[in-house]
Amino acid sequence: MFVFRLLAEGQLTNDHYLHLALAQRFLLGDLPGRDFIDPGLPLMYLLSALAQSLKPGPFSEVVLTATMLAIAAGVTYGLAARLTRSWFWPIVAVFIEAALWPRPYSYPKVLVPVLVLAAWWRYASQPSSRKMWALAGCNAIGVLLRHDLGAFSILAVSAAICTTGSAPRERLRIWLRYLICTAVFLAPYQLFLVGSGGIIEHVRQGLEFSRSDSHQLLFRWSELPELPRIVRFDREEAATTLYYGSWLFFVLGIAASIGRREHEHAAVTSTLAAAVMFLGCYIVVILRHPIVVRVPDAAAVLAVLTVCCTAHTVRWARAEWLSHRVRAVAAAGVVVLLCVATVTSAATLGRVAERFHETRLMDGVAKARERLSALAHAGTVWPWAWYWPNGDLPGVIHYLKTCTAPEDRVLVTWPAPEYFYYAQRGGGAGQVWFMPRRFARSEARQRVVERLERERVPIALINESTRDELSRVYPELEALLSGRYFTVGHFSTRGAPQVAVAVRTDFLATGSYGAEKWPCGFTLLDGEARR
Repeated sequence: MFVFRLLAEGQLTNDHYLHLALAQRFLLGDLPGRDFIDPGLPLMYLLSALAQSLKPGPFSEVVLTATMLAIAAGVTYGLAARLTRSWFWPIVAVFIEAALWPRPYSYPKVLVPVLVLAAWWRYASQPSSRKMWALAGCNAIGVLLRHDLGAFSILAVSAAICTTGSAPRERLRIWLRYLICTAVFLAPYQLFLVGSGGIIEHVRQGLEFSRSDSHQLLFRWSELPELPRIVRFDREEAATTLYYGSWLFFVLGIAASIGRREHEHAAVTSTLAAAVMFLGCYIVVILRHPIVVRVPDAAAVLAVLTVCCTAHTVRWARAEWLSHRVRAVAAAGVVVLLCVATVTSAATLGRVAERFHETRLMDGVAKARERLSALAHAGTVWPWAWYWPNGDLPGVIHYLKTCTAPEDRVLVTWPAPEYFYYAQRGGGAGQVWFMPRRFARSEARQRVVERLERERVPIALINESTRDELSRVYPELEALLSGRYFTVGHFSTRGAPQVAVAVRTDFLATGSYGAEKWPCGFTLLDGEARR
């Protein structure tokens, strides 16, 4: 899995640079909460910061994400083997997970569910204090990677505890112990939040950050994708099949958890209930438009539930063969058909054949090594132009890196965190993902202006196509940009057709850059130091 992801990975998407830009701000000495907004994924950008400190460049990030996805595949195999008591079904589960090809930055969504499910299975099989602490540690990892995944984990483990068959008082004792152990693991992080703005403010910022995605949720019938048509089975149809297949396996998982409680191993039943809860959370929150890129985020939990439901149904059909032959054949046939449809759809959606061809493994070890060497060179030698997500690397990247100091910050008024990462500069005003739908409260708007005044932000890149909306939502920021910055030039990219390069009026340029003679090298006119 590691080699497959490493050799077949292409350019990183625009979204991936969100946490890379946060990692860069951390490496520049800034702290979340105080200096920049943490959307709720601290461990994710800290891991990226560690990788970048060892070897700057996108290739280090690719190695990190490939490692995490490989770990997730290994845990998925072990978990599926224990739940199905088979060698065949775990291979199917890993194939579904790998074939769906989750986006690299989605590795927490793939890793956390199987990590928590495996930890719960170990605890439920033979409870002990050590295993409870391990379970709580996995939950804490989920919280730190993505806060929403931590919440999903708590719901999943709670569902598992409810199906253990213990007395109500014993279930409550296990649940409280689990929450307390998790809180102990998270205590240092909570203390940090208290000292860097407060827990409530941190939660508020996380909710504000997620607001702009709320319109993508599939809550109304009119928003649901159309049913797939077999005559034209492309990636869109495959994604639709997997979306509705997730609902079917969610229902089958509930039936399996309830129907087999009396005579199935308690650890298997409760783990299956936890997996069902995980999938339910993913269906409600994660699987949204556009489903072609969102469905692979549920790769691990969908793979586990698919093989578990299929394996248990086939085993039940064998046991019922003599007494209820027709019912056994019908049930097994339907579930196996769903499993086949899931495998086929995963291979279609993830373009398995195309991905494998990109690895050049079929051309021999020498060619695969040649591709690895080319990828490593492209992703470790600045400016890493091959990995730029939106066409050709714009010349303004060289301008920002050449003409600003490492302690300078740059303001970008549209969601383009890759500019900060490639220019190796921090985002101004604490923003690395500027979207008008986020942080529109008066307090948040004022904080943006205060940070911009406090920091050294000699250059602002202003997207002219969205400036009217920016002016309407952030009038204070627009007033500052209009009064304190003057335009020195323009450029265009695929993501922003017309961008103004603006320089702050209270900075004196010590030189010029390029044929455009853009101001270069900045000192404050009053000599004051800015952060």
